[in-house]
Amino acid sequence: MTADGLGEDVDRLAAALLARIAALFDIDDVAPSAVDEPIFDADNPSIGGRTLDSLDTALLTVTLEEELGTRLVDREDLESAKTLRGFAALAAGRCNAAALDSFCLRWKAKPA
Repeated sequence: MTADGLGEDVDRLAAALLARIAALFDIDDVAPSAVDEPIFDADNPSIGGRTLDSLDTALLTVTLEEELGTRLVDREDLESAKTLRGFAALAAGRCNAAALDSFCLRWKAKPA
């Protein structure tokens, strides 16, 4: 995994994150372009047409941190990331590469 911002590894991780979040919130048929939705927007977080409240955001953050095996971000990081693609770039730079690869394989992610 590399943290090159828009590289294939970040795209793959963003797709895996999307698959995991869709499963977490039982959202069917989420478009791959949802990786660029404002999921961590402070004013109106949403994913796949579902508006997220603060508990949803907390649940998904804790779930991802547990599955990736590290504390990733604080609230300011999430707000600056804004999207799953932005979050993936942060994670690619902070997490163990083997853990990220395992996560992507577990969620059968392909680049968007």
